[in-house]
Amino acid sequence: RLNDRPSISNLAASSTNVLANAIITITATLQDSNPRAVTFFYDANGNGAWDGGIDQDLGADYNAADGWSRQIAVSAGWITPGTARIVADVVDADGVWGTLPRASVSLNVSGPAIFGITVSNSVASFGETLTVSALVIGAYQTRAVTFFLDQNNNGVWNTGIDVDLGADFDPSGGWTRTFTVNSSWGAGTQKRITVAAVDVRSTWSVPLSAAPIKFVDAPFIAGVNLASSSIASGSVLNYQAIAQYGSGVRAVTSFIDLNGDGRWTSGVDVDLGISTLTQGSATSGTWTRSLPWIYGLGTFKIVIDAVGLNGNWSGHPWSVTISVHSP
Repeated sequence: RLNDRPSISNLAASSTNVLANAIITITATLQDSNPRAVTFFYDANGNGAWDGGIDQDLGADYNAADGWSRQIAVSAGWITPGTARIVADVVDADGVWGTLPRASVSLNVSGPAIFGITVSNSVASFGETLTVSALVIGAYQTRAVTFFLDQNNNGVWNTGIDVDLGADFDPSGGWTRTFTVNSSWGAGTQKRITVAAVDVRSTWSVPLSAAPIKFVDAPFIAGVNLASSSIASGSVLNYQAIAQYGSGVRAVTSFIDLNGDGRWTSGVDVDLGISTLTQGSATSGTWTRSLPWIYGLGTFKIVIDAVGLNGNWSGHPWSVTISVHSP
């Protein structure tokens, strides 16, 4: 039985002038009576053939009901001189692949693009300071990067709903923004910080959202000062914690985290007692702990936590590591 190779007569994109991180549809028109699937890939080296470890697999379509197509996210990594080439191939029910050369379509990918976002904490208390940093790339110089709290988690700015966190116009220290968590953002909720960039041509990027942040109505440890990270057994260990909470901190506690899970485990961890407020107030103060070390030799992780006057514990305790040696 003779079997002609299947072929793709046309490959089209829903848009060929696109922003990085945008979603577009690539559609193939076939010349074959019995196709099984159409595959798509980003041709990184522009040679029209699939090269493992170089090209990017964009998946396949096995169902012709809505046309042989694939929705793809335009990668920020495709912003390069020239154009990004998407290639498609077809395989029929007999396992025969399409004719050469394969069908392709070229995209003009412009920027800027948000390549990644980091947030200083994934859990934040009201009054706590957070820093958001964005990695931005583009074919043209970035003019500014804007940040906002995406209250409805839809990934775009909505006036009257979302919270403007300001913009960074100076890339010398990286594209960053530092702000204070507001109680109006809602306790116990998970929201995302969303970032967008604009270049010198006034072209805006597709917004990109960071991982969710949980806001909690609780105290937070703003910093810990350890007198020394290396002490002799039997000597005095000294450390201070700065604890803040608008409703007031009731106590700062600490323990040796023997199982290393970052939280108190009764019957396993060792309680180091309660610190003393030595400076400031219950809303913002320094809490000091001094105790003789009688807990053996080696390396130990100490976790410091705070509880408010309302009984709420902090969302993320602070930990320090000490090394204990022989006297």
